[in-house]
Amino acid sequence: MAYRLGAFALLALGATSASGQSPSPRALRLDEAQRLAERNAPAIVQAFGQVRSSAAQARSAMAAFLPTASITASNTEQSPASPRVNPATGELIAGRWAITQGYAVGLQLFNGFQRLNRLRSARAAADAADAGHTAQRFAVALQVTQQFFASLAARETEQVALAQEAQAAQQLALAVARVLAQTATRSDSLRARVQLGTARVALLQARNDRAVADAALQRLVGLEGPVTAIADGLPDAMAAVPDSATLARLEAEAPSVRSAMASVGLAHADQRAARGQYWPTLSVNWNRNRAGPANDFTLSPDRFAYAGSLRFGLTVPLFDQLQREQAQVQAAIGLDNAEAQLRDARLAARQTATQALAALGTARAQFALQGEAVTAAEEDLRVQQERYQLGVATMLDVLTSQSALAQARAALVQARFTARVARAQLEALAGRLL
Repeated sequence: MAYRLGAFALLALGATSASGQSPSPRALRLDEAQRLAERNAPAIVQAFGQVRSSAAQARSAMAAFLPTASITASNTEQSPASPRVNPATGELIAGRWAITQGYAVGLQLFNGFQRLNRLRSARAAADAADAGHTAQRFAVALQVTQQFFASLAARETEQVALAQEAQAAQQLALAVARVLAQTATRSDSLRARVQLGTARVALLQARNDRAVADAALQRLVGLEGPVTAIADGLPDAMAAVPDSATLARLEAEAPSVRSAMASVGLAHADQRAARGQYWPTLSVNWNRNRAGPANDFTLSPDRFAYAGSLRFGLTVPLFDQLQREQAQVQAAIGLDNAEAQLRDARLAARQTATQALAALGTARAQFALQGEAVTAAEEDLRVQQERYQLGVATMLDVLTSQSALAQARAALVQARFTARVARAQLEALAGRLL
């Protein structure tokens, strides 16, 4: 009879909760959530845009070694027509159309290695953009992974609250039955009702936490409809991790470290480019053109002769109001900043590895201990419930066992979450799955 009353209470609560439910959320695996975030995350979109921009700058810097070419053509109608001198023949003619045509080719022969240095800078910027894009991908992946595990933890916490509420409802039914049979006092049923109310409040809070966690995950993956996390295909969070030597190598090859190293290379290239401003420049230009009047509109006036020129130019920079010196100082400052960021990135990678390893080791130990604690608490609750049915134990003993079981289950969920997040931090540091 007591078990039937407990089941009826659970069905009534489930029917009440189901009446206000929203549409079922889309269940996401971890790899699917990471793919969606990589496609939709604004930070990754911006980083990929920087990659495209840097690649375009590298192509432009390479094209600076090629000559420039241009073609000009104009036909202008004059009204009224006026006499003009044909520049090719010197004769005086009249025409309503003034025609000008020509083409020119120019090439910079030497500019103090500035083009070469700009090409090196552009390629270094492209490498830095690629490394930054990779680092951003893993940063977003870590963020999504952490939120995914937070959603899973919220889901598991909700299941713990559901189990706690079911036990409280079952205990209330049993207490009411014993009160009706006059084998227990009314205080037992009142305490059981308080425990059931507390369990239902915890369930409401757990459902609210899960909704908040799912909403945060939805924002990260960039989907319109509601989503939730499922544990399908997850790697074992308690599996062994690489040894210290392997982790040291992974620290040196971390995406954040590679990005900082690329920034140092870019700063060196910028410094060389700034020094190139002290060199002279040598250029050559060649052009041919023709102009004259015509009575009719035409694109190829055969009677006009071409005139051309070939010009060499040499420019020696003497004084530019200390702008070159300012560029040198700015380049040196940029190099100092990049080297400092590289040093900090390496130390940050070491700190992350140390913290994640410590957290993972502690979480693995806690997970094993809490698993044993949950088993012991479940057995203790079973014994106390049987003793209460026999009239040997009190309601306080049962409620104490129920609280201990709920705490052990919650601690087990937290230990699993901590282990998953710590492993995700190590994988983000390494730039690959461990």
